[in-house]
Amino acid sequence: MDIRPIISVVVPVYNVEKYLEKCVKSICQQTFKEIEIVLVDDGSKDNSGKLCDELAKVDDRIKVVHKNNGGLSDARNVGIKVAAGDFIGLVDSDDYVASDMYEILYRNLIREHADVAVCTAYSCYEDKVLPYQKAGYETMSGIEFLGRTLSGDCVIVSACCKLYKKKLLLDTQFQKGRLYEDAFILGELFSKVDKVVVEYSPKYYYVHHAGTITTNSYTAKNKDYIKAYEINKKIVQNLCPKYMEAAQYRLFRAYYELADLALLSETAEAQKDLRQFKKFLKDNFWSIWGNKYVVNTRKIAVFLLLLNQKIYRRILIEKNKKVQLSD
Repeated sequence: MDIRPIISVVVPVYNVEKYLEKCVKSICQQTFKEIEIVLVDDGSKDNSGKLCDELAKVDDRIKVVHKNNGGLSDARNVGIKVAAGDFIGLVDSDDYVASDMYEILYRNLIREHADVAVCTAYSCYEDKVLPYQKAGYETMSGIEFLGRTLSGDCVIVSACCKLYKKKLLLDTQFQKGRLYEDAFILGELFSKVDKVVVEYSPKYYYVHHAGTITTNSYTAKNKDYIKAYEINKKIVQNLCPKYMEAAQYRLFRAYYELADLALLSETAEAQKDLRQFKKFLKDNFWSIWGNKYVVNTRKIAVFLLLLNQKIYRRILIEKNKKVQLSD
């Protein structure tokens, strides 16, 4: 493109030919026109790479980078480095965005002299779309945003549905090879941010698919979930103890969700880690029970898991069957 863009939207692409065109089209149709779209083909094995090149022929604001597979974090980092805009948006290639999302985020960021502008997201399933159940508009410090995001009071942890000053993402890169990469960067990034502006209108469409990380078989890499929230807890403890209960909640959640995943796996590795997860849940049982952010149904679930693993596993299997039937 001839005019230097103000916003660069980075889209990592890997084996998503089924969803990519809808994603890119939603960005091309933004009411804010001074953008570029950086498609980073992360060594796709399907036709995603070719589709990136075809889409670039249709809109000259699209820039394509082809690279060897390095994972989502690596693709994002590469896209951010080659981006020409002063501000960065991130969109996952199987999601899509509302046509006015970046206009609203940019307007809010400039008006409030903020470092990051945020909106909320729709959760999209095959049979339904769930909006974020909150309204309004507010500004806050980065550390307050961190604490409130950990508590679930603010927005989703995802690095998407946000607009950043580019320097922030150059200084704090995504960690290559990690699962739950958005959680890993959360505390480090927002502890450096002076001001965040939050628009509670949902403008990002977060698409849930069967076979995502949380529905796949358990592997040791899933313990990245715990590591990420251990890091966030330490940051909150050092910088803003006010939000410690929220940070503890996220760590508790990592443990009991991984316990569920490991419990459904047949591997020796999963069973070994399950014993570790259960020990943590047992040692922290009363803290979990007293944490205001842990819902009552989960408190009861943890109690049942510790009381009788076999019964809890049967309940978990039946629950998953119902979810699969409803999808």
